[in-house]
Amino acid sequence: MRPPNSTPLPGKDELLAACRGGPARDNLLLAAAGELAELHETGAGREDETVVYLNAARQRWMVVIDGWVSSVLPPTAQSASVHTESMGQVVDRIARLTTYAYVALADGTDLVFQDVRARLAELADGYATLTAELHAGTRRLPAHRGYPEMREFGPRHLFR
Repeated sequence: MRPPNSTPLPGKDELLAACRGGPARDNLLLAAAGELAELHETGAGREDETVVYLNAARQRWMVVIDGWVSSVLPPTAQSASVHTESMGQVVDRIARLTTYAYVALADGTDLVFQDVRARLAELADGYATLTAELHAGTRRLPAHRGYPEMREFGPRHLFR
């Protein structure tokens, strides 16, 4: 078992702040989270070819996050449970929901905002649990070698 907080993985509050444009504190994961949130904001509601480039940029940031996290975490026993997503994927989903919450709040749609805020809180709590398990050595991240084609923003005709 590892000592608590033996890695530079930021807490959930720092991560959420980074997704809202807060300081990265010289932490690559926080800087990447801010970049991912900006990409989601840029892509929100778009239905053009730009989406392909935004998704490619998101993929690159997720790979950067995964590489950085694997370089700062000590090796974990193969017997540790494998998480279903890489850290890059988790941070990308948090960045996406942060953007959705901002859009819903700005549009004045309270019911949508409350739903997105609840989902974001659940995901942030899941991130906190994951980082605690990674610190304890009881959880490991999957080994990813890139990401499949991403379709979240794009117009349907680009992905046929």
